This record gives sequence, C-alpha cells and structure tokens, in this order.
Amino acid sequence: MIKHVLPALLTIAIASAAATNLNAADLSLEEILAKWLAATEEIQVFETDFERSTYDQVFRVEKRAVGHFHLDLPNAGRISVRPATMPHSAKNAKTMRQGKVYAVKSDLGEIWEWTSKTCKQTDPKTGQSEEIDLVQHGSGGWFDVSDFCKSRPVVLGVDPIRLQDECDIELKDITTDQIGLTAHARSDSKMAKSVSSIDMLLDASTFLPNAVKLTDRAGHIETVYVYTNVVAVPKSDVQP
Repeated sequence: MIKHVLPALLTIAIASAAATNLNAADLSLEEILAKWLAATEEIQVFETDFERSTYDQVFRVEKRAVGHFHLDLPNAGRISVRPATMPHSAKNAKTMRQGKVYAVKSDLGEIWEWTSKTCKQTDPKTGQSEEIDLVQHGSGGWFDVSDFCKSRPVVLGVDPIRLQDECDIELKDITTDQIGLTAHARSDSKMAKSVSSIDMLLDASTFLPNAVKLTDRAGHIETVYVYTNVVAVPKSDVQP
C-alpha cells in the first residue's frame, strides 16, 4: 500500500517543506519514506568518511576498517577501505557483543569503483583488479550483483518505492534526532540474494544516513557502517 501513496505524500512533503515544523517523532512510516525520497532526489554528490565493523557470529571475530565513500548520483561512485589501525596493546584484543566475546582484528583493504556499465574491485596491496560488466551481468542496480551491493553501503539512490517492492520496512525507533528503520528482504526478492535485512539510522533533520547495518542472507555476518564528515552537494550547486 505504501508504494501507492508515496507519490502523493512526496508532493505534499515538498510543497510544505518550508512551512512545516513537525518533529520526526510526529511522522508516520509513509511520511518518513516520502521525505527520505525527497531528500535524496535533491542530491547530486554525496561523500563521507566511515568506520566499518564486520561481525562474524560463527567464528566470533570482529574485523575493523575505515574508509571514504564518494557517490555521484545516479550511478557512479568510489569506495576505498583500509585496515583500521590497531595499537600494539590490542594484538589479542577482545570485545563483548550481545553477551559474547569476539576477537578483534584489522580488516583487509579494498577499493571499489563503478559506473552504470562497470564495477571494478582493486586490491590496494597488490594493485590487481577485477572488473564486472554490469551490462552483461546486471543492470547495476543495488540488488542485482552481490558484490556490487557491498560497495553501496549508503542508502542513497535507492528508491523507497522500489525498496518497498523488495522488502518489508519496519519503523524501529524514532526520536527528534534520528530515525531507525529495518528493511527485511522478502525470500523471493533480488535483495534476498545478497542480504537478509538492512538496518538504517537516518538523521531526523536531513533524512540522510548516520549508520547502516547489512546482515547477510544466512544471518551469520553483520556489517556496520558509521558515517562521519558527511557532505551532500545538491543538484542546484553542480555545474551542468
């Protein structure tokens, strides 16, 4: 039902954006999705630094990395990941998560670059790269190529209407500062080939992501991205 009412809500959200003083806590799920879509449609360039933690629930290992993400909408971008710096004293570091002990390690570095036609993965250590032809193997959409999905950890360029077709969206938490959403992939969807769920924390004033968690299709590996130094450049500020 949401996908049918979103266009009308989007029109209302844009028309009343300057006049409304509603807190995020006053919004319904449908209104949040409409504002999310309205906010992302205004962006041409998005970039952010991030911290990434990958939790393997089978082997009880947390791998840490840091990086930078640059997205030129609608379908070009680059993500560079490097191992998190671990102090010598943390050689045998442990952390507690959900009542269980995890060993902490630095993750591997990687670089992803993509356009609407290709997606290239590069190992920064060896310089070797592999390129995927998205025209041949998929349309380049977020749910079409499993590894390509991993290179798009920011919930931008994803139409909430399309997302609603792929999964069931649940409003988890909402405050004056942030909005928590969880998207559960339907078993017969393309999204389910890559992830079982996506948890998102949106900034309640900008409706841009503060953090995203991807859970793999088996439910064993969770990848958490936390964003800092976010820069969003609107289309009106970009020279044609």
